[in-house]
Amino acid sequence: MEEFFIEAAAQAPRLPEDMDRLLQLAKRYGIEFRGPANWEADRTP
Repeated sequence: MEEFFIEAAAQAPRLPEDMDRLLQLAKRYGIEFRGPANWEADRTP
């Protein structure tokens, strides 16, 4: 995973403009972004 961050940093992506390019890079490393965490579901009553 470290290689992904090194390569991503070298490309200096700008968000949200370069999100598609960043997602493609992540896919090459087997990384999937699923969106924000659902913190409400993790709360215990």
